[in-house]
Amino acid sequence: MAEIDLLASAAFGMEAIVVRELADLGYANATVDDGRIRFRGDLSAICRTNLWLRCAERVQIVVADFQARNFDDLFDQVKLLPWEEWLPVDARFPVISRCVRSEIRSVPNTQKMVKRAIVERLRKVYSRHWFSESGVEYPIEAAILGDRALITIDTSGDGLHKRGYRNLVGQAPLRETVAAALVKLSYWSRDRLLVDPFCGSGTIPIEAAMIGRNLAPGRNRSFQAENWEQIPRSTWTAARQEVKDCENRQSLSIPIIATDRDRSAIKMATQHARQAGVATDIHFDVKDFVAFPTNRDAGILICNPPYGERLGDENEVRQLYRDMGELLRPLDDWSLYVLTASHQFERDFGKPADRRRKLYNARIACTYYQYLGPKPAGLEHLEDLPPRAEAESLDVVPPISQRPDRPAPQERQRESQVKPDEQVSPDLSSARPQRPASENPWAKARLAQQQSQRHREQTDNRSREPEKDVHIPKQKPESPWTTTAAAAADSLPADSDVSETTAPETTAPETTVPEAATPAGSALELTAMSPALVPPVPPAPAESIPIEPAPVEPEPVKPAPVKPALEDVASAGQVAMESTGNAVPTSSPEPAKELRETAPSSSSPEPDHAAAPQKAHPWKKNPWNRG
Repeated sequence: MAEIDLLASAAFGMEAIVVRELADLGYANATVDDGRIRFRGDLSAICRTNLWLRCAERVQIVVADFQARNFDDLFDQVKLLPWEEWLPVDARFPVISRCVRSEIRSVPNTQKMVKRAIVERLRKVYSRHWFSESGVEYPIEAAILGDRALITIDTSGDGLHKRGYRNLVGQAPLRETVAAALVKLSYWSRDRLLVDPFCGSGTIPIEAAMIGRNLAPGRNRSFQAENWEQIPRSTWTAARQEVKDCENRQSLSIPIIATDRDRSAIKMATQHARQAGVATDIHFDVKDFVAFPTNRDAGILICNPPYGERLGDENEVRQLYRDMGELLRPLDDWSLYVLTASHQFERDFGKPADRRRKLYNARIACTYYQYLGPKPAGLEHLEDLPPRAEAESLDVVPPISQRPDRPAPQERQRESQVKPDEQVSPDLSSARPQRPASENPWAKARLAQQQSQRHREQTDNRSREPEKDVHIPKQKPESPWTTTAAAAADSLPADSDVSETTAPETTAPETTVPEAATPAGSALELTAMSPALVPPVPPAPAESIPIEPAPVEPEPVKPAPVKPALEDVASAGQVAMESTGNAVPTSSPEPAKELRETAPSSSSPEPDHAAAPQKAHPWKKNPWNRG
């Protein structure tokens, strides 16, 4: 028989994955619709797709696709179809139907109308008025969407999610097709660590192990089309032999780790893995999520935690998500994938996802939150999604640099073109040719900023030049600071190197401090200063310099220790004062204490956050202790 039209049905959001699976099998010309992937192939394609498709629900034969606005159109079109090519005289052909947004709304009447039209066709061909329907079953489906009717024959029988290894069902089970899709949408490969801390009945780790071992999902089950006379037995035999030849009989180099706090669930998962033939590839253990340690620096985490629909209440689930965020956020080298129906997962987890994908677990609308982490080499095909499927199933927020209103800088675009294994020179100016400033808007903006900065510096320098000629008055040395400085200047020898020209000109503004702000009794700090930093004051007659006596306190205050910031200056000032023979005061009045309190003290340094010891992550050292 020549090529026929085939259809692979899938859950919403998984069409793109089925398209890639068909391309791997050699059926590249596929068209995508909502939940339907149509392709062409011969009779062997029926056998191979039923055995190999992991994320599809069924494989069907497309008999006809026509327009039907009422029951008359439906009856006439179905009656004209060549049913004798598929249905033998004793065939059983139950009819099911679906009507969505159509003028034909009655599902029972649609089934009766399609059944009657098929019988009328077979009566004319086989010249019989009655059919026993005691032979092989050919399930027929009439799906009416709008004014279009799609008539198909099911070749799978039971759904393809029934692999044949899971005969025990736990609480809130995850479909095998969805579990396989979660693994295929991740960065996992057989050479990387995979962890599922909420394994339940073990669906995700078992499907991952089957993918890593290249085991066909339908190798341990039968299909509806195996008994059809249209498909020779030799075709099925050749397809199953291909499955055996492609199996990888070597165990995974890194076992998959699957844990759950329910002991009965771990027993169930262990039995399922044994029936699937991957028991040696998975390490099951009874552990709570927050008590699971590992010293691995990188890995993949894929999980289907409770999300309050069939297990747990809302408060317990939200607290679990907070614990997950506290434990998993520091793992920058890990790729995290979480399937949940909670719309507040990112808020409770504490970090926005890199990518979100809408999926359906049975009839529950879920979101697959993907924290991608480092992308390994050789997984570029994950981004090659069909345009239509990607637009309908992905809910990805593009980065700011890729939005139309915020174009990425050209320097960053050039850096993204460098290959990872390419050695980049530390000197970027010698590694890449620089564009002229007139052509590069970013360099032009930086040049304008530098010119503006130079202009401000020149303006500030010109504004500070008149300050060099500021003359210090001689008749108002009312501050003890000025008095002490004058006394120190008088006591210097004549051949001393300290002169009016040796003092830095920039220290003149220090004398412009208001007198009211100068605390009394601060001579200790000034006498400890170097003469090179004290503004020179011409000597004045002793009788013309009014000196205010320092206030006498009943109890003198001990001098404060010299600050480390002025240690060098104090040592220089001490040498100068010893050379002149002046005595250094040993105490200061009480206002000096106020001055020292307002100044920053080195005895109480600010806490060094960088030197604080980092808390060891519980997954890399010790088990997590929630209590």
